[in-house]
Amino acid sequence: MLEKIKNAVFAKYKKEDCKWVFLSVFDADDKLLMSNGVFYTDKVLDNILDTLYHWLVEKYRNISYIVVDVILDEEEIVDVSKINEIPLQEYWVAVIAGNKYWVMLPDTAWVTGAIQALQLIKQKDSLQWNAKIVKFHTDRILVR
Repeated sequence: MLEKIKNAVFAKYKKEDCKWVFLSVFDADDKLLMSNGVFYTDKVLDNILDTLYHWLVEKYRNISYIVVDVILDEEEIVDVSKINEIPLQEYWVAVIAGNKYWVMLPDTAWVTGAIQALQLIKQKDSLQWNAKIVKFHTDRILVR
């Protein structure tokens, strides 16, 4: 499966590109088994895919497909008053605090605004420190 992932990704990107990547693993019933990724890295894409695969993915035996999201056009939101202007139908939103991060996918049905999304993240993990908020699009690559 790692070779399939690399072939699909390297058809669009160079092995030596520095990209943020997010992997989601699904079983035959479309159940999400695992979702994780790498933000703020200087590692090359080839190394990131190897690491994520060996660290997170290879332990699953009943994988039907993997979605690789290559993160594009990230923008940190520094003006707090602009947070609720993020169109959540279009953008992913990441909250990054230290070495932890939380991600809200675009068009999540029960989330009406970015402020609500941030409140949910804060409640879930008792986030009590300053965090970066980043909005971004992804290039989604399906690997079967």
